[in-house]
Formats: sequence, structure tokens, C-alpha cells
Amino acid sequence: MDFEDTPEEASFREEARAWLEANVPTEDEMEGLDGIGRAKFWQKRKADAGWACIRWPEEYGGRDASAIQQVILGQEEAKVAAPETGVFGIGQGMAAPTLMTWADAEACKTYLPRLATGEMSLEDFERICGGVNSKGPHAIAIGRQANMLQWGFYAAPDRMTESAKQVFLNSLVYMRQFDGHRPLVEKESMGRTWMLQKVDTIAMLEDYPEEHRERFVEYLEGAFPKEWIEEVGLDQDKLREKVEANLEYLYCAPNEYEHTI
Repeated sequence: MDFEDTPEEASFREEARAWLEANVPTEDEMEGLDGIGRAKFWQKRKADAGWACIRWPEEYGGRDASAIQQVILGQEEAKVAAPETGVFGIGQGMAAPTLMTWADAEACKTYLPRLATGEMSLEDFERICGGVNSKGPHAIAIGRQANMLQWGFYAAPDRMTESAKQVFLNSLVYMRQFDGHRPLVEKESMGRTWMLQKVDTIAMLEDYPEEHRERFVEYLEGAFPKEWIEEVGLDQDKLREKVEANLEYLYCAPNEYEHTI
């Protein structure tokens, strides 16, 4: 495997090195600033010159750089005595991609440049607890952004262990101090679409442990409108047809396990 720079990469490395060496803050510029202040000073200088968040689109403060260019910049920045800017990692690495995916153009133009410069560092975000799920082994199980709590566990409180109930209660108490904070992005989703997932879950019934089978059947039957169960039982194909034909008419009740038409 060849780890040498291509001519284009070598040219980019020289450009990055020259800018970093000419612009790294001096001790006089850093005098009197704490760690956050130093980070914000350096981050803004990089952003103003187009050297922050270089993989972002140019319209949001980046330069549409490649992944290897990001690596090269990181290597060169590590060689100069630059302030540490890791405090911006969550905002730029997690909030920014969320904005680019879900927010409208106005919100992106409002918030992304401020994230790039460090003006908005998203200190109002916390990864409280990690976990493993279908998204991968490093997903956020419990997190907070402003006054929004992400509780990533599927079980309802009445199905939690005592330890989980304590964590859940502590999380709710903890969130009270963030009253009035506003999340950057609000994603709306249709609870009714969960019924398609529940249709798929019926396939698990055949291999479900006998000692828990009765309770699982009760759960599945309660997931669909009563009249459907009376008509077709837990016939997976027929229930899928009914869900797809009636999806826009389904109403997801406050209890997500109950659906009516």
C-alpha cells in the first residue's frame, strides 16, 4: 500500500502548512484567554480563511474538501502549537450533519457558519450514555440537546428493570434545569408507520420461546385495530395489506401500542 502523497495531495499539504505556520496564534494573542477563549479565537481565524470544517460545502463555511485532505490538514495542524479545538467536535461532527440532513436551507445558513466559526459551540449538547442498536455499536442511548431528551431504549417504563427506572427518573429530574432551551432541529415523524415494523415482527412468533409466547401474542394483537384481528388474526400478509391500504387513515393513540382507524 502506497502512503505517499499524490502530486495534488502534496500541493494541498504545502498550502495548508504555509497557512498554518503563518497564522497560528502567538502567545501575545492568547494572553488572558482561557481554554475556551483560545479555542474560539483559533477556530474563527480558521473559519474566516476557509480552513475550518473543510469537508463542508463552501456555502456553509467549508471548501468541499476530500476526506484525505481533512487528514492532511489534521496532520499539519498537529505540527504547530495551535490551541486545542476539540470542544467543537460534537457541534461540528454531530449537530451539523443533522442540520444538513433535516433542516431547511434557512436554518442551515443561520446555524452552520456559526458552528464552523465556533461562535455556537453546541455546549448545550450532551452524550449521556452510549449503547448498541441497529445503527451500530456506538449509538447514543441517552442524550440531550437543549430541552430535548433522547431516550433511546424501546421499553416503556412499566417494562423496565428497577435500575432502568431509576435512570429514567434521574434523567427526567436532570432535564428540568433546561426549561426554556430550544433544540436546533425538530424532526416530525408519523407514529403510524411503526405498524409496518410491527407487521414484520409477526415473523418472530414462530420461533418465540413457548414460555413467553402467550404474552407476545397479546402484545401483537394489541398493536393492531381490534376489528382487523377479529377478521384476519395475526396473518402477516393480510395485515400488511390492511396497513398499506389504510395507512393514511390510521391514528396513533397516546399509547403507541394502540392504533385505530
